[in-house]
Amino acid sequence: MQRDIQLYQEYAQILIDNVPCDFKKITSDCILSAKNAFSSSERTVEDPVGELSTFGAKAKDAYREFKLLIELRDFMVSQGQPPWTGIRFTLHSDGKFTTEFSYDPLEDDL
Repeated sequence: MQRDIQLYQEYAQILIDNVPCDFKKITSDCILSAKNAFSSSERTVEDPVGELSTFGAKAKDAYREFKLLIELRDFMVSQGQPPWTGIRFTLHSDGKFTTEFSYDPLEDDL
């Protein structure tokens, strides 16, 4: 298994461990500066009837999330990808996921 897939799976498990209800879809939007300062994170859950709500992570899981994102970005850079500053990770109840990356410079990176 490639390291990035393993990291995505670990990240998905953190979301599942912290979601407060059954879900149709979980979306996590995170910003990670080039200096590895975890700027923000927002998690949204869509329940099976389509209701949206936000949820947080336990402190230990928030730290694990931060470390996994740094490791994922470092791995991707080692594979020739440009360093990203934002990730949107969407996990569906069937286990499938999508990712979107942003490359916008952050104020603390300038």
